[in-house]
Amino acid sequence: MHTTLKLFALGLSLVGLAGCSTPQAALDQARNTAALTVSLSAEQREFRRVQTIIANSRIESIRRQTSELETYEAMARFDDRVRRVAGLDEELKVFKALRDLSDSRSQDEVDLAAKLKAIDDNLATILTPLPESTSKVSALQKALLPLGEELSSTERTKAAVQFAKSVKEGLDASKQKLAVSEAVTPTAPPTKW
Repeated sequence: MHTTLKLFALGLSLVGLAGCSTPQAALDQARNTAALTVSLSAEQREFRRVQTIIANSRIESIRRQTSELETYEAMARFDDRVRRVAGLDEELKVFKALRDLSDSRSQDEVDLAAKLKAIDDNLATILTPLPESTSKVSALQKALLPLGEELSSTERTKAAVQFAKSVKEGLDASKQKLAVSEAVTPTAPPTKW
């Protein structure tokens, strides 16, 4: 009779669990979070793409400015040689004074560039680019997608049966340990009142 009552209660529990469903809010949250990880992944790709464009633009600008500066220097050296050959030493002295002044300005620019580079280097240590996280976001998506799906009544029943089996195994193991413990524990002597 006792076993029949247990089986009836277990059957009633399984029927009750088979009719249960995951709350819609939980399903919606899991779907929304999975969708957000897709958006996050796309935004990170776009951010990296823009970072690459900006870096390439800066490199091209530096290359162009350096090339123009070297071209100017080569032309100035040639012009100096022409003035010497033409006997325009007085003009050459004025040009040399102007060039020295210009060179001092160029040195100021070099010093400024060095200071700006030091600032950029310090900022680069603080503002590092986003780490690559595509694999982690993909793993998160894979983990979240099943949470957005409703379990069938068969899957719920299987899960409930598995849960009931594991609970029963735990109870049986506890009963065995209790029996062993009672067998080992000596009985207390009778007390006199």
